[in-house]
Amino acid sequence: MAYYISSFISPFGMILINILDGGEEPALKLTTEVLTGHVAVYHGDQIWRVEANPDWSLGETAQALSDLAFEAEIPEELRTLGIAALQNCVSDLYRRQPFVTA
Repeated sequence: MAYYISSFISPFGMILINILDGGEEPALKLTTEVLTGHVAVYHGDQIWRVEANPDWSLGETAQALSDLAFEAEIPEELRTLGIAALQNCVSDLYRRQPFVTA
């Protein structure tokens, strides 16, 4: 199956990774929930959440999101795509903005 990856990441710790398969809803979503103070993984009607520390760096937030993706009961193909997209976004942000620290 072909997937499309939509991503947004900011130096301030906001992360949104959507793995899209052509349906109305993302097949997988890795995100920070700023209003509730969590990192979360969404797959279908299932949600996995972990409380995030507001003092975490971007690297710590991304690591918590990656760890949560490994704990979530999701297909391995989607997990691999989601974590790879997260790693690529963080790496790309660090390359573009060298003042950001992990």
